[in-house]
Amino acid sequence: MAENNIVVGHETQMSDEVTSTEKQNARFVTKDENTTDQRTPMDRIIETMSKVVATLARSSKTTTVEAACKSVLVTIAAMNNVDEFTVGLQVSGFMYRFNEYEAPAGVRELVNASRVVLTDTMSAKNFYKREAFKTTIARALTPGEFIASVRLICSNIRTNPTLSPVDKARVELIADSNKYAVNSGRVEDRAQPRITYLTTAFDSDKAVPINDWIQTRAMTLFS
Repeated sequence: MAENNIVVGHETQMSDEVTSTEKQNARFVTKDENTTDQRTPMDRIIETMSKVVATLARSSKTTTVEAACKSVLVTIAAMNNVDEFTVGLQVSGFMYRFNEYEAPAGVRELVNASRVVLTDTMSAKNFYKREAFKTTIARALTPGEFIASVRLICSNIRTNPTLSPVDKARVELIADSNKYAVNSGRVEDRAQPRITYLTTAFDSDKAVPINDWIQTRAMTLFS
């Protein structure tokens, strides 16, 4: 019963976004500056990925699963949008450490390190572009809400993954992070576990449209 209460609020709040996403036919769309649409690029990635996850559920549960998935992914995006000294998420005035959140491996893999550097020294420049993970479509969940939403999704898409605490790395080297970087709306591999954004493009070897990654990654996110 608690799980349903969490998701109902999201369904009401996001009905307009669901309709808009259906019109886009689950395609990644760049923001049109001539419209009043205030969604961020990360909002659109989350909406598209959530819609794909929802296709794995029974038709009567797609709206519920889509709304729950948006909230889970918004929470992950919030973890990716904290500064390098933050140890958790502030939700409704309370601080929750990252490891209080439990998720399947596919969801945990979406979490980026807070620093991306050439060498791991205190004075090294941070190339991580955390503001690229800004969202506007929902608030981050508490750990309890997060686990309830994850279990709701898994129940409705008939999976039973092991849930483990989120482990957010403090630092990552550019050599490792660049493999997952998004450059000009493209990524290196449609099967890569996550995406990240860097302040500098270190190569142009990105040939896969990000929407291909979204479609592929969504199918195993909660498995």
